[in-house]
Amino acid sequence: MELGLKGKVVVVTGGGRGIGKTIALEFAKEGSHIAVCGRTPETLEATAKEATTMGVRTLAVRTDITKEAEVVSFMERVVTEFGHVDILVNNAAGSEGTMPIESVAVEKWTSAFATTPLGAVLCCREAVKSMLPRKEGVIINISSIRGKIGHPQMLPYASAKAGLESFTRSLAQGLGRSGIRVNAVVVGAVSNQQEDPKIIQRLTARAALQGKTLDQYIQEKLRDVPIGRLVESQEVADLTLFLASARSGAITGQSINCDGGRVQW
Repeated sequence: MELGLKGKVVVVTGGGRGIGKTIALEFAKEGSHIAVCGRTPETLEATAKEATTMGVRTLAVRTDITKEAEVVSFMERVVTEFGHVDILVNNAAGSEGTMPIESVAVEKWTSAFATTPLGAVLCCREAVKSMLPRKEGVIINISSIRGKIGHPQMLPYASAKAGLESFTRSLAQGLGRSGIRVNAVVVGAVSNQQEDPKIIQRLTARAALQGKTLDQYIQEKLRDVPIGRLVESQEVADLTLFLASARSGAITGQSINCDGGRVQW
């Protein structure tokens, strides 16, 4: 299916690994030029190198999106290199571990909200400066089902994601008449994340709090997923590209689930 994304300038935060890398490379396959940022230069460069083999221009910049000055500098480099921003995918996220409310220090809340939603807010602010004069653009925020259904041991993360979805709706209302669409992709458990040592560590901690092994924890969660399996990062990327294309021109202000049917709203 032709999505009409060839030649578009796409910014993906957290584009060095996992979902962000998959999204960036799928845009590259469609002929989009790619700018990725994140905290690990090596993984960002690997993404950019792979995208370059597809015949598109790329930019990889080490950026901490919790730092305003770094976000401003990154976006300025994107505009200098490519002329403007067509599509922004706010994928970067952090997790403050697994713990009950009585164990959550203020610093954990501050750190969680610094990345999501504040980091996404900063990226949106700078990208919109490029979109408004042209009266076109797309912003896609990668969220989590935790922002909808919560989690008793993931309070900062779940609350921050809920804030991201509220921000998505409000921003869409404000930018719609300027030709800019804003949506969120709400992701469930993703299969390739289970290969990430940091994610495995977090999942193991959550399982331990419930007196379960990691495998028991995952199998129990799968019982709540109607399709009976984890989501693939490719499926998240496919939805993201659709929302970025003109084929979804009437869709804005929505939080669309990509979770195997676990959440019904």
